[in-house]
Formats: sequence, C-alpha cells, structure tokens
Amino acid sequence: MLMFALEGFMCILLVAPLGLAAAALGGAFGRAIALFGHDGSRPLMSVAVLPALFAIEAGMPPATPIDTVESIDIAASPHAVWQAITSEAPIGLSPGLPGLAGLAYPVRSRLQGVGVGATRLGVFSTGTAVERVTEWKPDRVLAFTVLSQPPAMEEMSPYRHLHTSHLTGYVVTGDTRYVILPLRSGGTRLTLQAQTVLRIDPIPYWEPIARIAFHLNVRRVLESARMQAQGGRPE
Repeated sequence: MLMFALEGFMCILLVAPLGLAAAALGGAFGRAIALFGHDGSRPLMSVAVLPALFAIEAGMPPATPIDTVESIDIAASPHAVWQAITSEAPIGLSPGLPGLAGLAYPVRSRLQGVGVGATRLGVFSTGTAVERVTEWKPDRVLAFTVLSQPPAMEEMSPYRHLHTSHLTGYVVTGDTRYVILPLRSGGTRLTLQAQTVLRIDPIPYWEPIARIAFHLNVRRVLESARMQAQGGRPE
C-alpha cells in the first residue's frame, strides 16, 4: 500500500493494531474450525458466521460527535485575552504528538472584517479552513462555524503529494467558541469549546485516538493565547 501510494506510513501504522487483532481473531477461528471440523461435518461454519459479522458492522454508528471543552486561567485582563485570540500572531509552541503523526494542527488565524458575519481564516499545517463568525462580543465571546476545512492529516510517504480519500470528510469540524470569563483574582479564564464529527469506521477504535489529538490541539491553542496575553511570560 505504501509503495503504490494507496496509503501513507502513518495511516498504516495507526491501523496496524486493528489489522493485527482481526488477523489474530481470524487465525484463531480458522484453527478452531480445522481442529473440530476436520471430519467434514462443519465445512461451512465460517460462512455461517458472516451474517453475524455483517450485523456487528451495521450496528456500529456511522459517525459520532466529539465535543472538546478545555479551559485555562490567564494572568491578564479580558481585553488582553481578547486581543490574543483575535491576533494574527503565529502559534509558536511545538505541535507535539499531532505534528509528529502528521495530523493537522493550527498554525495561526486571520480575521477579515469584524463582527458577526466576518470571515476567519484558520491556517493549519495541511491547509486553510474558511470560517464565518457567528458571535462577536469583544472581551467576552468569539464564536465561528467552519465552512470548509483542509485535510485531517498530511501523509508521510515516499511521494510528494499523496491524496487518499479518507483524509477528506472523515473529520468534520463544526462550531468553535471562545468564552472569556473575568476572575475575582484579576485574571481571566479562557474556555475553548469545539464541536467535531468523526466519520471513520470502526468508530470505537478511532474515537479515543481522535479525542487525544483534539485535546492536544486545543491545549496548544490555549497555551499560545495565554502566552500572548501575558506578554510571553511563563505561567
């Protein structure tokens, strides 16, 4: 699959545990048939199990929503935090595990216009997302919805450009919302809420991996906003 550009290295690596588990289960089942059905009384046992496998696959959800909610306390005023989340400054922190795995991670953002209806461009490692501002309350709330988004990851392969179908439409980002809350201590609590829909089978296998990636990306964005609002001062 790697040699003929059907898949990239990271996709093969991520799916390897699932493939090995399926192979081990199939091998164990085949051995059981060979040991207990060698007299010819059960020649179609494996075929009889197929409907059950199809039923299990059909019973799995075609998609699952994943809501990511993370907060961070910042030693700065709400106005400074608002300036940070609307800034065009790049996110200077390391992308961490998502970057190493080739998954899309945010790089910077840019606003075209102000207020509800303005366009927000979210630059990711794999391309640019086009977003529309749906709520604009300076120093309080910034919300937007994604109109179009880049691929979910950039494949590692011997080829310069590898376009596999599962990189588009299988991770769909919806509404994102920043909430700024003043604290009695004089600081600010910044909360980032992001809605994402995962559409890749099997959901039970991919959902934990996706949740970890989303969590790391959101934490990175919040940490960058904290550093900008505090003037680059460490926590």
